[in-house]
Parts: sequence; structure tokens; C-alpha cells
Amino acid sequence: MHVDEFQAAHAGLFLAEAEFESADALAVFTAPPFAVLREVTSDLRYTGGVLVRVPARPRVVRVARVHSSEVPHVAAVMLVFVSACGRISFEPFAHPGASDAAVGSDFCAGLTPAPAFCGDFDGANALDWGSPGDSTLGQLAIDGFASTSAPSSLVVTTPTTMAGDVASVYLRHDFTGAPTDVTMAFDLRIDQPGQGGAALAQVVFSQNATVHSIEYVYEQPNAQFEDVVTVSDVPSYTYFDSPLPSSGVWHHISVRVQLGATPRLTATLDGASTLDTPLASASAGSLYVELGIPYLAGASSPWSLHFDSVTVDAQ
Repeated sequence: MHVDEFQAAHAGLFLAEAEFESADALAVFTAPPFAVLREVTSDLRYTGGVLVRVPARPRVVRVARVHSSEVPHVAAVMLVFVSACGRISFEPFAHPGASDAAVGSDFCAGLTPAPAFCGDFDGANALDWGSPGDSTLGQLAIDGFASTSAPSSLVVTTPTTMAGDVASVYLRHDFTGAPTDVTMAFDLRIDQPGQGGAALAQVVFSQNATVHSIEYVYEQPNAQFEDVVTVSDVPSYTYFDSPLPSSGVWHHISVRVQLGATPRLTATLDGASTLDTPLASASAGSLYVELGIPYLAGASSPWSLHFDSVTVDAQ
């Protein structure tokens, strides 16, 4: 085990790294009784490059980082050691325009009128969206130290992927009926963007052999909204560029899909309009939404991103 002890502004912070020879050894690892299990391997706040640039978080006192470099796609086990000087905590990060009044509030319960769906990742079943999701070549976890609606958010990570790999790591929620006016909104923080284009959110309408999806894709130099209509397994694509959200800070993203007589797609980034365009197809049907990294194909460096305060209005 390798241990780093920090001084000066980060005095009291300890980072320890250990490797395991097998997944079995990792699985049976037991933390000391005074430690709290915590995943920090993919948390960029604990990397040297970040620590040298930011002030200390005085209530974070000791952190141990344990990982396996020998076993592909195995989740790491992390320890956070708490001293008597105080509780472990990070101050909540707010997206631009967020008010202090929102911090620590019950986000979903406080919305009036209530949306058709709300997820703030704070309850005991925060990862249960009522429909089967996926975690192929990646991990979904709850982060209690970073949020826009305290205390928790969703963290999504993928490992290094190779040519031919397809990562699919997401939560899914299905709706009843066949709404034709749907707005999906969420807070997003890109901690570590990988290579290529990753779909981060999808609004999907499905009816018989036709699937109509609006996908929010992060791919440098621009983000994109992709309008994909698949008929009998044959897709057609229309692409709309959108500003790329900056990494390392929270952003609020919303997308509205209006079908029917005048189909239209509108989107905002941090409250500012980024897209307002007609859609070629009005194909509707049963609705479901996906959030995380529903699709990432091919070779890529690791991804790490956070989501919080998810709402869906459907009419």
C-alpha cells in the first residue's frame, strides 16, 4: 500500500492506494470499524492536479483510495477515515443561478406543480427508476459529497474501452399513455470527458415498429441533439449542434420535444436558449427516458460525470 500525506493547505489529508490480485480479494476486503466505505478513484477532486489548484476542504480529514489495476471493469473500494475533528463533507456545488435556499431542501417534494417524474438521488431507492436500466462496461453510484439538491447525486463512470466495445450505463423510467409534449431537465457536471461521442440522455417514443428518439450527445467540439427515427430497424438521423457545457462545474440542461401538428425541439443550457427548431417527424408513442451514458461505442478513455435534480413533464 502506498500512502500520501498532504501538508500546508491540505494538512490532515491522507490518500492511500492498494492493489488486489483478484476480484475475489477485492470483494472480501474489510474496512476498519472507524472507516466509511467510499468510492473516490474516479473523483477528480482527489487527483494531484486538482488538489494543487484548489483550497483545502477542512472537514475532509483522511481519505484512503484502494483500487485494482489487474481486474478490468471491477469497481474499486474506497475508505474515508474520520478523525474526531468533525464530519466528512463537501460543500454542495450549485449550477449557475442556483440559490442558497435550494441547498439541503427536498427538491422533488418542493416542486409545484409536481412533474410527471422527479429524481434527485437522495432516497433509499435512489437508483430505482422503476424500469430496467443497464451497467454494461460502467458503474452507477450515489455520491453524497456533490449535488445541486443536497445531499446526493448520481455519478456515472466508464473504464477505458477498446474498439468494438459498447458501453451502456444508464437509468430508465417508463411512462403511461402516449404524451406528445415532453420536457426533460437535469443538472450535469462533466468531471472527465472521454473520447468520441457519448449519449448522456434520451427521450424515446416507441410505437410498433417505429422508435423516435431525441438524444443529447456530448462530443467535442460541440454537444449535439440527435433526432433519430427508426422504422423496422432502419434508422435516419438529423443532427443539431448545441454549445458544449464546460467541464468541472454544474450546468442545468433542458430539452422539450413537441410532437403533433407542429413538431418542434427546443433546448436550454443554464437558462439560455440554445436550440429552437422544427422536427421532420411527429412520430409519437409510449414514452421512456434514459439518463447516464446510454450509448458509447468504440475506443475511449474513461468517462466520469454527475447528474442531479432530474425532472420530466409529460402531457
